[in-house]
Amino acid sequence: MHLSNKARMENDRASLQRDRNERNLNSLDFPEFSQAANLDAKDQISNILKYEKKCCQVALDALEQLTGKAKSTDVEALRFYYFLTEVYNEIYTLKDISSERMTAQETPV
Repeated sequence: MHLSNKARMENDRASLQRDRNERNLNSLDFPEFSQAANLDAKDQISNILKYEKKCCQVALDALEQLTGKAKSTDVEALRFYYFLTEVYNEIYTLKDISSERMTAQETPV
């Protein structure tokens, strides 16, 4: 569950400007993110993402302990899936950053 929440929020954080340009709903559009005292929405979601990441790591560690094996194939598969999700999020963030730069460069001032 934490991994899917994290992936959704990573996507929303990276695509905020594009979603606004395309008039798509983004989790950062919800009131919970607009009522922050000192943080902007991206900073807020970054803090939540840190929490979700920690929860994923704790859950994987606990699962490994429950299996009673130092290197359970199932847990290793889940860790690999988690790793792939992290890589995808990084690529997605870079892709969206570059598309924002292209849009800014193409738009006449």
